Amino acid sequence: MTSTATEQITVIPYDGKTHYGMLREWWRFHGYPPPSSELLRHGGVALNDEGEPIVAYFIYFSMDVPVAHTQFVVSKPKNKPRATKDGALAIINFFEDMCKAGGYKVLLTHCPSRLTPYIEEAGFEIADYSAASCVKKMEGVELW
Repeated sequence: MTSTATEQITVIPYDGKTHYGMLREWWRFHGYPPPSSELLRHGGVALNDEGEPIVAYFIYFSMDVPVAHTQFVVSKPKNKPRATKDGALAIINFFEDMCKAGGYKVLLTHCPSRLTPYIEEAGFEIADYSAASCVKKMEGVELW
Protein backbone atom coordinates (compact mmCIF):
# COMPACT_ATOMS: atom_id res chain seq x y z
CA MET A 1 0.00 0.00 0.00
CA THR A 2 1.15 3.49 -0.69
CA SER A 3 -0.07 6.77 0.67
CA THR A 4 -2.54 8.98 -1.12
CA ALA A 5 -3.64 12.55 -0.51
CA THR A 6 -6.66 14.77 -1.06
CA GLU A 7 -6.67 18.55 -0.56
CA GLN A 8 -6.15 18.48 3.21
CA ILE A 9 -6.10 14.78 4.12
CA THR A 10 -3.27 12.31 3.56
CA VAL A 11 -3.88 8.58 3.98
CA ILE A 12 -1.00 6.36 4.98
CA PRO A 13 -0.95 2.59 5.48
CA TYR A 14 -1.63 1.36 9.01
CA ASP A 15 1.49 0.32 10.93
CA GLY A 16 0.70 -1.68 14.06
CA LYS A 17 3.92 -0.73 15.83
CA THR A 18 3.29 2.96 15.28
CA HIS A 19 -0.51 3.21 15.45
CA TYR A 20 -2.02 0.40 17.54
CA GLY A 21 -1.52 1.93 21.00
CA MET A 22 -3.06 5.22 19.90
CA LEU A 23 -6.03 3.52 18.21
CA ARG A 24 -6.64 1.30 21.23
CA GLU A 25 -7.09 4.47 23.29
CA TRP A 26 -9.43 5.95 20.66
CA TRP A 27 -11.69 2.87 20.73
CA ARG A 28 -11.80 2.98 24.53
CA PHE A 29 -12.67 6.69 24.48
CA HIS A 30 -15.63 5.96 22.18
CA GLY A 31 -16.80 3.05 24.36
CA TYR A 32 -15.79 0.23 22.00
CA PRO A 33 -13.61 -2.71 22.95
CA PRO A 34 -10.32 -2.41 21.03
CA PRO A 35 -9.88 -5.28 18.57
CA SER A 36 -6.84 -7.49 19.01
CA SER A 37 -3.83 -6.21 17.09
CA GLU A 38 -3.67 -9.48 15.14
CA LEU A 39 -7.01 -8.61 13.50
CA LEU A 40 -5.65 -5.35 12.12
CA ARG A 41 -3.48 -6.08 9.10
CA HIS A 42 -4.50 -3.82 6.23
CA GLY A 43 -5.75 -0.40 7.01
CA GLY A 44 -5.47 3.27 6.40
CA VAL A 45 -4.80 6.13 8.77
CA ALA A 46 -5.94 9.59 7.72
CA LEU A 47 -3.71 12.51 8.66
CA ASN A 48 -4.88 16.11 8.72
CA ASP A 49 -2.93 18.91 7.09
CA GLU A 50 -0.75 19.16 10.22
CA GLY A 51 0.22 15.47 9.95
CA GLU A 52 -1.87 14.39 12.95
CA PRO A 53 -3.83 11.10 12.77
CA ILE A 54 -7.59 11.73 12.81
CA VAL A 55 -9.31 8.53 11.55
CA ALA A 56 -8.37 4.89 11.00
CA TYR A 57 -10.23 2.19 9.05
CA PHE A 58 -9.39 -1.43 8.17
CA ILE A 59 -10.02 -3.59 5.11
CA TYR A 60 -10.23 -7.35 4.61
CA PHE A 61 -9.97 -9.11 1.26
CA SER A 62 -11.84 -12.30 0.37
CA MET A 63 -9.61 -15.00 -1.04
CA ASP A 64 -12.09 -16.71 -3.37
CA VAL A 65 -14.59 -14.04 -4.45
CA PRO A 66 -13.91 -10.44 -5.56
CA VAL A 67 -15.29 -8.87 -2.38
CA ALA A 68 -13.55 -6.69 0.19
CA HIS A 69 -14.97 -5.65 3.56
CA THR A 70 -14.13 -2.71 5.82
CA GLN A 71 -14.41 -2.76 9.59
CA PHE A 72 -13.20 -1.17 12.83
CA VAL A 73 -13.42 2.50 11.86
CA VAL A 74 -12.36 4.79 14.67
CA SER A 75 -11.76 8.52 14.99
CA LYS A 76 -9.57 10.64 17.19
CA PRO A 77 -11.38 11.63 20.40
CA LYS A 78 -13.04 15.02 20.22
CA ASN A 79 -12.50 15.32 16.46
CA LYS A 80 -14.56 17.95 14.75
CA PRO A 81 -17.33 16.19 12.76
CA ARG A 82 -15.94 17.58 9.49
CA ALA A 83 -12.49 16.10 10.22
CA THR A 84 -14.02 12.68 10.92
CA LYS A 85 -16.07 12.85 7.73
CA ASP A 86 -13.15 13.99 5.56
CA GLY A 87 -10.81 11.40 7.06
CA ALA A 88 -13.27 8.53 6.63
CA LEU A 89 -14.04 9.50 3.03
CA ALA A 90 -10.34 9.80 2.20
CA ILE A 91 -9.68 6.31 3.56
CA ILE A 92 -12.65 4.90 1.63
CA ASN A 93 -11.18 6.41 -1.56
CA PHE A 94 -7.83 4.83 -0.64
CA PHE A 95 -9.55 1.45 -0.23
CA GLU A 96 -11.46 1.85 -3.50
CA ASP A 97 -8.15 2.32 -5.32
CA MET A 98 -6.80 -0.83 -3.64
CA CYS A 99 -9.91 -2.79 -4.66
CA LYS A 100 -9.77 -1.64 -8.27
CA ALA A 101 -6.07 -2.49 -8.51
CA GLY A 102 -6.73 -5.94 -7.02
CA GLY A 103 -9.70 -6.78 -9.25
CA TYR A 104 -12.26 -6.62 -6.44
CA LYS A 105 -15.81 -5.91 -7.59
CA VAL A 106 -17.62 -5.13 -4.33
CA LEU A 107 -16.63 -3.18 -1.23
CA LEU A 108 -18.78 -3.79 1.83
CA THR A 109 -18.56 -1.77 5.01
CA HIS A 110 -19.59 -2.02 8.61
CA CYS A 111 -19.73 1.22 10.54
CA PRO A 112 -21.54 2.94 13.38
CA SER A 113 -24.94 4.25 12.28
CA ARG A 114 -23.83 7.84 12.92
CA LEU A 115 -21.41 7.44 9.97
CA THR A 116 -24.10 6.21 7.57
CA PRO A 117 -24.51 9.63 5.89
CA TYR A 118 -20.76 9.70 5.15
CA ILE A 119 -20.91 6.19 3.75
CA GLU A 120 -23.81 7.12 1.48
CA GLU A 121 -21.89 10.19 0.30
CA ALA A 122 -19.03 7.86 -0.65
CA GLY A 123 -21.38 6.01 -3.02
CA PHE A 124 -22.44 3.08 -0.85
CA GLU A 125 -26.00 1.84 -0.89
CA ILE A 126 -27.41 1.17 2.56
CA ALA A 127 -28.70 -2.39 2.48
CA ASP A 128 -30.14 -2.57 6.00
CA TYR A 129 -30.40 0.35 8.41
CA SER A 130 -31.27 -1.96 11.30
CA ALA A 131 -28.39 -4.43 10.92
CA ALA A 132 -26.49 -5.46 14.04
CA SER A 133 -22.77 -6.02 14.24
CA CYS A 134 -22.22 -9.60 15.40
CA VAL A 135 -18.97 -11.41 16.17
CA LYS A 136 -18.38 -15.08 16.93
CA LYS A 137 -15.05 -15.97 18.49
CA MET A 138 -13.53 -19.29 17.54
CA GLU A 139 -12.12 -21.30 20.43
CA GLY A 140 -8.74 -20.05 21.55
CA VAL A 141 -8.94 -16.77 19.64
CA GLU A 142 -8.49 -13.45 21.40
CA LEU A 143 -10.55 -10.71 19.72
CA TRP A 144 -10.66 -7.92 22.30
